[in-house]
Amino acid sequence: MSDSPSTPSIESTERGIDPTDPYSSHFSTSPTEGTASATGDTLASPDASPTTPTGAVSPHGHDLAAVGLERLMARYADLANRQAWDELSSVMIERCALTLDLGDTRHAFASPQEFAAFIVPAMERFEFFQFSVLNSRFEVGVDGDTAVGRTNILEHRQLRLGSAFSHAYGVYHDRFVRQPSGWRFATRWYQSLARTADPETSTTLALGPAPTFWRLSDSTE
Repeated sequence: MSDSPSTPSIESTERGIDPTDPYSSHFSTSPTEGTASATGDTLASPDASPTTPTGAVSPHGHDLAAVGLERLMARYADLANRQAWDELSSVMIERCALTLDLGDTRHAFASPQEFAAFIVPAMERFEFFQFSVLNSRFEVGVDGDTAVGRTNILEHRQLRLGSAFSHAYGVYHDRFVRQPSGWRFATRWYQSLARTADPETSTTLALGPAPTFWRLSDSTE
């Protein structure tokens, strides 16, 4: 079911995004016209183009896009908690590149299907798994159809063998593209920040490398 009762058609689907470079900006500079209803009013849909007729993203349009991106994050968290990895294609573009930087190891995947083939057996060791979004921040591109963002997350896990309970903290660096059906992940780069050192013997968190954050356009970091 669509997140909005009226989802306007968007001509562009996938943008020229370099999946090998998670820290550079790839916003398009091509403006798109604002989407209007039959009465001439701009449609207030999180999946509608947030641009004005001049091609600039209005503050209201940016807020609407942020709502759509928050919904996308919630959909991903929901499928992760349900272990419904066969639904990844509903939140990612076909060529979505994913990287898991765990500090001591790094895994790269060229599509949602490749990621699913890795994550399904990896999750079998957990009797309980809960994925929680702690905070997200987004910046919408000037075309209104692309965005970047970062999201801090927390995983609660219990091993299937034994009663050990563990936690993992991390941050996702994401690029997004807006398709006719709504916002989708274009690339995802996960960076481990801290996780339980050894669930069997310790509750101490092992810290990962210092986090690397995107410098969003309005950031003062």
